[in-house]
Amino acid sequence: MFERLLAARPLFRAAMILPVLVVPDAASRGSTFDVRSYGATGRKADNARPAIQTAVDACGLAGGGMVYFPPGEYTTGTIHLHSHVRVFVEAGAGQLARHELESYGFVHFTIKTFTDKEWGYNDESPALFDPTDFSADQIIGAMPDTRMAGVILTCKHHDGV
Repeated sequence: MFERLLAARPLFRAAMILPVLVVPDAASRGSTFDVRSYGATGRKADNARPAIQTAVDACGLAGGGMVYFPPGEYTTGTIHLHSHVRVFVEAGAGQLARHELESYGFVHFTIKTFTDKEWGYNDESPALFDPTDFSADQIIGAMPDTRMAGVILTCKHHDGV
């Protein structure tokens, strides 16, 4: 029966010959970077992302090795990996997603900025759109103090409907 299944399903056959992943034992895995040694607590309520990233960075700077997660709950966000870095998650360890909310500034210039109207009739001359005292450097220069991740700048010479 097994032979018939292999003959009837070539993709199943291909899956059967894939190499088996072997988890290395402690002696053969090289340098180990335990995330707890870098400040992760393993408590769900704590943000482990900085500690995990520091462990991954240290592992990458060392030329590779294994980042080790002992049992615990590690709340983290985006982690940037490096070449030759392996991750070993021990039984009883888990990672939880942490949504890192970011704020963006929104700067909006339209023809209404120069006509002082709430509603336009789409009959204003584009020549009215003349931001003579506009300073993008001043606006962007103030952003680091706001801790915003970015700025969306919208400038349009019409209010088309």
